[in-house]
Amino acid sequence: MAQAQLFRRNEGRYALLLGLCRQLLYRTLDGASESDFDDGATERYEERARLIFRSLQLPLLHDRTLQLLEVRIGGPRVDDSGWQRLPPTDAHGVVEANVRFSDDDIQLIDRLQGNVAVEVRVAETGDTVDSTAAPQRRPSAAPVQAVAELLSPDGFGVISDIDDTVKVTEVFYGIKAVLQNTFLKTFDAVPGMAALYQGWAKQRASFHYVSKSPPELHGPLSDFLQKKGFPVSSVHLCPLLGRDRANFKLRQVTSLLSQFPNRKFILVGDSGERDAEVYAEIMRKHPSQVLKVLIRAVMAEDVENIEKARAAFKGIDEAKWQVFTDPADIVEPEFGGSIKLPAWLQWPELPDMAEVQARQIQWSTMTAGARMEGVAVFAPLRALVANVLVANGTFGKPVQERDSQPLYHAGQILMYRGQYEEAQVYLHKAVTGYFSPLTLHEEEVWHDYGLVLWHVGRHMEAAHNFQNAVITNPSFPKGYNNLACALVLLGLSNQPMNVQLVQQGLQAAEQAISLAPHTPLYWRNAAVLLSMTGDQQSAIAAWERFRQADPRTAAAEEALGGIPRDCTWEFYFR
Repeated sequence: MAQAQLFRRNEGRYALLLGLCRQLLYRTLDGASESDFDDGATERYEERARLIFRSLQLPLLHDRTLQLLEVRIGGPRVDDSGWQRLPPTDAHGVVEANVRFSDDDIQLIDRLQGNVAVEVRVAETGDTVDSTAAPQRRPSAAPVQAVAELLSPDGFGVISDIDDTVKVTEVFYGIKAVLQNTFLKTFDAVPGMAALYQGWAKQRASFHYVSKSPPELHGPLSDFLQKKGFPVSSVHLCPLLGRDRANFKLRQVTSLLSQFPNRKFILVGDSGERDAEVYAEIMRKHPSQVLKVLIRAVMAEDVENIEKARAAFKGIDEAKWQVFTDPADIVEPEFGGSIKLPAWLQWPELPDMAEVQARQIQWSTMTAGARMEGVAVFAPLRALVANVLVANGTFGKPVQERDSQPLYHAGQILMYRGQYEEAQVYLHKAVTGYFSPLTLHEEEVWHDYGLVLWHVGRHMEAAHNFQNAVITNPSFPKGYNNLACALVLLGLSNQPMNVQLVQQGLQAAEQAISLAPHTPLYWRNAAVLLSMTGDQQSAIAAWERFRQADPRTAAAEEALGGIPRDCTWEFYFR
């Protein structure tokens, strides 16, 4: 299912309208003024209000000037192939449609990462929705890019409200509180909810947010969810001027259940609106798909609304729903068979390595010129990482035309001796030097420099260098192994846990195993990392694969207390 919205550009428009509406807003707030809020209130108002205003003119322009949209998957390409025309947008500039892709397109999906890159653009033909109007040739707008998560047909997910469920909006206090919290104040998270969702994320849940907030606020709301540590698979918002807004949540949640008939869901909402009534109706219609309904009591002293929420579930098994005040009091549902191991832990036997070996042989047998040409494709990504390192003061000198090989070998020897501070000096010079593809593989230098940086406590920079290594050579399992350790440990060190880093780390571990499934160390580290994130079921499955590959080492480690808590780093010495 693809959903897109077209709106006007947001450059220098609506200044007068913004000013008038700001004055009206403050009058609505009983004569409040800018001085009653923090310094960022005006900036937040202009940013969020402008997002609303830029789509209000679309209904007036729709008849003749609104253009059609096109979509393709796989991210930017060299050619202009793969675009598919979407149906006409509605009066609000929104289009929603099922899109089918060819076998060739499917090959572009990053199946190991579990994501698909998507691009949407205005149709180049300039066709209008009104077929009787003459086509208008217009400059094609730059494509908008996004990444969508691929979900398995089974497993379990969480469908969650946003306002007063995960974000403090205070709808129950009335329109004045809603306006302040939507346009003037920073978005604050409901205490304890991010930690609750992170716990479910460790059990492979998907997360779908359904809210009557307008799609124009998708950007600020997505930023809020990410910054506050809420895992996100999709966000579904209701057009501000859409018809039948009252039934939006019922329609959208029902649609999600029908799209994934074999998945089980937890529904989470609050007592401030009609979430209890809506979810109870859905549970009665789809009892086998709804694991549990959780309703947050927005005010513990609001007995009337709490009792009203409880009354909505009359006749439904009390084990299937709960009204709670503190997320710590939630009774976990009976997941049954709805939690699934990752696909890479479900291999009945080791995968056919012919394709992976062919990729590795192709890389190793390339001529120097062809290999450097292939590496050049990744230059923009490496430059982006390098810019981050420059900003952090890592690279203080311009690239020098010097041979990296002796510098690299000197750094390796020092690292082997445990002299990490001295080693980083030489390896830093090596990564800024000249790489001869005949004598030195560039990914080795990035990899070992990252390892040294980790040992001296520069952890984020270390992760960037491991990333550089696998960007330079996508068939470099050692780089993925160390990248996995770095990202998971970094994610777990954050408070709250950085779910995105942890998930990226586990994906890197999966990539290492995919490239070298017969390497026991990668199964061992996968088990360690999964155990550290709390996914004990998957950790045990990975450890069993390690035991099969290296029973002696596995037995020795088990004798010390089971699955260890340390990640084993790989050192690249040649």
